[in-house]
Parts: sequence; C-alpha cells; structure tokens
Amino acid sequence: MSEISDVVDLVLVLAGNIADSPDDEQRANYKTYGLTVVDRLLRTFPTEPNLHYARGYLLYSTAVALQESLQPALLSLTNALSWKPDHQFARFYRAAARFLENDYRAVLEDLNALDYQYFTDIDLRWRAVKGMELSACCYGYLGQAEDFQRSVRLLCRELAFRPDEDDLIEPNELAKCLLAVHLDGSLDGVEVPLAREVENCISQNDWPTLPALTAIRDISVDPGSCHSRLSAGDQ
Repeated sequence: MSEISDVVDLVLVLAGNIADSPDDEQRANYKTYGLTVVDRLLRTFPTEPNLHYARGYLLYSTAVALQESLQPALLSLTNALSWKPDHQFARFYRAAARFLENDYRAVLEDLNALDYQYFTDIDLRWRAVKGMELSACCYGYLGQAEDFQRSVRLLCRELAFRPDEDDLIEPNELAKCLLAVHLDGSLDGVEVPLAREVENCISQNDWPTLPALTAIRDISVDPGSCHSRLSAGDQ
C-alpha cells in the first residue's frame, strides 16, 4: 500500500505544480506524467478511492488552469466516491467542479454531505470556509433568499475570525454572487444588508485589503455604483 500512497502524494504535488506554473506547456507535461503514473497503478488497484481522487484532482487543477472541460475530473472524483462515499477531499473538489459548471443543486447535494469538521480537525479550516462560501452562493444563484441569508450569516461567523496566512482564502465567489444577485434584482435587495454584515465582520478583524472584499464593501456602501461600473464596462 506504500506504493499507492507514494503515487497519490506525487500526483497531488503535480496538481499543485499545475496550479502554480505560469507555463501552459509545462502544465500539460505535469498532467501527462501524472496521468501516466496514476493510470498504471489503477490497472492494478481499480477500486482504490485515493487513486481515483488523485486522478480527479489532477484533472481538476488542469481544467481550471487551462480552461479545459471539467467532465474528466468529475468522472474520476465520482469514481472515488463510489468506492468511498465519505472521501471528504473527493466530495469537496467534486462540489468545486460542479460549482464551476453552474450545477448549483448538485453542488448543494455534495456540500450538505460534507463533513466540515473533518477539515478543521486536520488544520485545513479554509476548505470548510470555502465550502460554506460555495453553499451560500448556490442559494443566491438559485434565488432562495432565506437560505441565502442564513448561509451568508453562518459564513460571517467564520470570517469574523482573522485567518492565519495559510488559511487566507479570498471570498471571490461570494463577491461575484452578491454583485450578480444585486444587478439582476432576483433577491429583492437582501444582498445589500448582507454585504454590510460581511463587510462589518471582516473590517473588525484586520483582514488585508483584497479585491473581493473591496467589491463587497462597494455593494454595502454604494450599491448604485455597481450598476454604473457595469454599464461603463459594457460600452
């Protein structure tokens, strides 16, 4: 089983290299090498969930970096969950991939089954917070105002704690969602007071200045400017 662990660790490192590399050709090389290694071992251990997860995460990282289809990643992550339904990493990244595919109801199915405490217990609290952020956004995009308000307020409780640098994940998706529902008017204005609550939580806890937080602050302080900027950008 040490061979499986070694290959999983290698493939996860390659996936990280793909995310960090600025060179598309190098990214493609990392992907090819990673798939060669993991697929060779999958022929021997076809039911090993960690191998399917590693393959899925590699493909997810490549798809995000190179703007490729997420379907191969989703297939591998689903295979991992078919052999181990409580594989938390596979479920988290399947939710993330489904979110990028705008499959919000499926995202909620995954996130509602996610064990958030698991990530906190292994010092990866940022994944739990990111899962809460994606969940809130799904409710916003689906027009479920009450669930959106409830989940954003739960997220606020987490954002009220200034994260360590390793856990500092910018709430980009929340900023995009608040702006989107504000511009289309689908939630009857609930997003403006919610943006104020988020901004108040963060401003009290010495967060650095981040673009997403600036966007949230704009919605909370001067929502009319969001319409103006969008109109100017469309000209």
